Amino acid sequence: MKKVYCKIKRPSYARAHVSIPVSTPPCVPTPHYTILQLKSIFNYDLPDILNMNMKELDIFLKTRGKYNNVYYKPWIVGLTDSIGKFKSYYNFNKSELITTLTLKVPKYQESLIYKVENHIKGGNMSYIKSNKIYILQYKFSDPIILTNKIIPLFDEYPLLIESNRYQYDKLKSYLNIYNSDLSDENKLMEYKLINNGIFNRTISPWNNININNIKSFNEINEIVSKDWITGYLEIEGNFTWNSKSKDKLIHNFHVYSESYDVITAIKLLFDINAKIRNRNKKYYIETTATKSIVNMLEYFVSEKDTYYWVGKKYWEFTLWEKTYMLYKKDYRSNYEVMIRIREKINSERKRSNRTIE
Repeated sequence: MKKVYCKIKRPSYARAHVSIPVSTPPCVPTPHYTILQLKSIFNYDLPDILNMNMKELDIFLKTRGKYNNVYYKPWIVGLTDSIGKFKSYYNFNKSELITTLTLKVPKYQESLIYKVENHIKGGNMSYIKSNKIYILQYKFSDPIILTNKIIPLFDEYPLLIESNRYQYDKLKSYLNIYNSDLSDENKLMEYKLINNGIFNRTISPWNNININNIKSFNEINEIVSKDWITGYLEIEGNFTWNSKSKDKLIHNFHVYSESYDVITAIKLLFDINAKIRNRNKKYYIETTATKSIVNMLEYFVSEKDTYYWVGKKYWEFTLWEKTYMLYKKDYRSNYEVMIRIREKINSERKRSNRTIE
């Protein structure tokens, strides 16, 4: 049959039209793009990326799409549900009220903390070293900052992890007493009650929802927003490549959460068929299914080919996305390239976490 050409729309996460030769009737798309066609779509060759140093690679990926599309308030809440720790108690021996919110990330992900600082000033930033790895922490301990900046944020956009919400409610109760007109004696009485676990609780976003009865993510999308999901997966989400055999890597996504509601919401969002498992006292789910991976590509790349990630996840996800588009149908032939990409990410993570530049 004579070859013909027709306009075929790229997947929505690729955003373009290309002319592709087909041997089927005119304007009937072929089942899959070839590697050559995909390389022309993206206008670069992944092996070239492997020869870039980290500064060159960072600039290159930023030019392929800005990653500031998130609305920072729910994004910060999602990030806090992942890495945040609320701590509050009254020390009667020292007559001292302790109220803090601390965000900690490995140095490799330090841009996440700087993003938070851009929007919420007043915390103390410092590096600590743990098990030969540098950790950047951003700590809020001033009751005025907590009252005026932290409380309004988490009242407007509730935390979705139950244990975090419990500790937040406790901290908020201490601050309410601290800022009240009660006498010092009455404040101490109230502090004692809170120390003993007696304080007002906010209504859970999951209240009156049986997550096991939810059939579609659309039923809960007002609870679990895209910005919250992005913030949460900046740390908890893992877009990786797993060894299928000695000469084949396949794309893999997995995520942990201590909340069954949250892990189920992610399962529904990306239409993951795998079962939710319990591992290391957390819920866990993973998938290598094409359907779920394509759903993720659709979800995290906007119409203008811009990414929603803020931290180094934008780099990892970009390579994950492009290798999927380029090599999905030819994993074995491109095994060595994909190994190099995985090693580059791992080596950069280790190098960054062990040095302060």
